[in-house]
Amino acid sequence: MKKKMLFPLIITSIFIIIMIYLIINIKQENITCIKETTDNLSINLEETIYVELKQNKISNMKLVKEINLPSNLNKEENISKIKDELSYNYEYLGKDKLHFKINDNIITSIVEVNKNETLILDNISFSNDDNIFNIKINPNTKDENVITLKVGDEYLDGEFMIYMKSFGYKCV
Repeated sequence: MKKKMLFPLIITSIFIIIMIYLIINIKQENITCIKETTDNLSINLEETIYVELKQNKISNMKLVKEINLPSNLNKEENISKIKDELSYNYEYLGKDKLHFKINDNIITSIVEVNKNETLILDNISFSNDDNIFNIKINPNTKDENVITLKVGDEYLDGEFMIYMKSFGYKCV
């Protein structure tokens, strides 16, 4: 009788070990997408989004916006306007989610989210009407000209890359 029970016990043990191994090694995709634009004021904006997909859902994101001002616009007041506008528009995430690095004429904002939070991409425009520098950020998540990504959105890795490429991003 004991020999009859030994084989199913071994098979069950092997099955449990395989299941534990598969659960521990769940596929986790890290995708980076970059979009670089230069507007009519010669302001270079590079937007990089780092996305981690876990079980085909966005588990966390990091958005880095690097704004490179040309020398004629590289003034403390313009840098301050950009920083204030970005702070105001990411206020809904909380103060600990947004960080700045300023290096000469380059303003870098870094936003990291990992809860049920939404990021809006590709939503900045600049103008210099009547020699008054302005930054405009479109916060409308329903606008077809902006891209919204939310932690928890479901994508296969290839699907996500195709989605981002349709908005002009290059993904790896």
